[in-house]
Amino acid sequence: WFAWRSHAPDRRATPAASPPADAMSTAAKVIDFKPDAPWVKPWNAAMVELAQGLYTDALHGYETAYQLAGPSHPEQCQWIQFFEGMTLLAADRPAEANRVLTHAHWVPAKSGVPEEITSGNLANVLIETMLGVIPLADVEAAIPRMAPWAVALTRFTAGFKHLDLGEFEKAAAAF
Repeated sequence: WFAWRSHAPDRRATPAASPPADAMSTAAKVIDFKPDAPWVKPWNAAMVELAQGLYTDALHGYETAYQLAGPSHPEQCQWIQFFEGMTLLAADRPAEANRVLTHAHWVPAKSGVPEEITSGNLANVLIETMLGVIPLADVEAAIPRMAPWAVALTRFTAGFKHLDLGEFEKAAAAF
């Protein structure tokens, strides 16, 4: 059920999240998910619902967070869409997941895993991994130099990518 390769048009009426004008500074930027901003409450609720397997509720929360974050928070919107895409995969909706991940993908000057992993650049790396732009082996090879939070998100993503590749034992180990 992870054979999701179509690149259908995006379902959103809003423009795609786009990288900030100064993409080089964003690469090392740390994104704060704890501010008292309107999008944070539905984001946090959606994360809990994803963990509990309440996919429909999580998707609603991500959509709400995305709408509240808007174009003034492109990095946060990319993370919101990454988790929306992963939730759609968990809910066995691969075509929709592919559209959301494609919409969230930024085309960097240089694709690949950067030397310094931050919350400002990891979302795109994980999205590119799921879309097949960056080989999973490259991302897994970078795990030793990642902070624990990044390792957890990378293994979460690797689990889904191994499922996509039909590597079920590797998926189980990653999860």
